[in-house]
Amino acid sequence: MVGSNVENFIRDLSVDKAFLGADAVDIEHGITNATFSEVTIKQQIIESAKETFLVADHTKFGRTSLVNVADLRQVEYLITDNKIKQKTVNKLEKLGIWVEH
Repeated sequence: MVGSNVENFIRDLSVDKAFLGADAVDIEHGITNATFSEVTIKQQIIESAKETFLVADHTKFGRTSLVNVADLRQVEYLITDNKIKQKTVNKLEKLGIWVEH
């Protein structure tokens, strides 16, 4: 769902945990998305949550997409597959992100 009605709804929420997908994830550029329509909603979900879980498989890392969603420091947890490079895991953990793979 996208649009101003969804944005207004999410703005009023307070949730314990948010699970967020990403089109691309880069250590320096953070979480990026291919479409503008989802970005504001994803940003508001992060703001409304006490903890944010990023869910992204190994193919999303080391890439960027069109629109910036968030800095990786806004994410507390990453759930990914076991094909993620250990070098990437180490960098994420240095940022304070708990990685489950």
